[in-house]
Amino acid sequence: MKCKHEGCDNDAYYNKKRKYQSSTCTICKNNLTRYNLTTPERDTLLVSQGGRCKCCDRKITFGLNGTSKHAAVVDHCHKYGHVRAIICGRCNNILGQVNDNPLRLYQMAHYLEDDNER
Repeated sequence: MKCKHEGCDNDAYYNKKRKYQSSTCTICKNNLTRYNLTTPERDTLLVSQGGRCKCCDRKITFGLNGTSKHAAVVDHCHKYGHVRAIICGRCNNILGQVNDNPLRLYQMAHYLEDDNER
């Protein structure tokens, strides 16, 4: 059985132990639970960005294994919960390290500019 969300071609989730068939795939379920976003909506967002990270402009894709630093990630605001954009795993890690604090990023950029002037 295929996922019920229009445009999603994934197989719907099946729990073998409980013999339970879901009407959605695992990816759509996770996207809906976390971001209120279907997989086709997520993919459309990435296409609207030209298939590139909104932060660093690197080419990115959604893959089965999201461990690649070039894998696409749904970025969201932790304070308000809304989806901001699709970014690469590397940029997502950086934003996490600075706790989504723009001031910290400005300070880091200033630090690098000062070092380049030597």
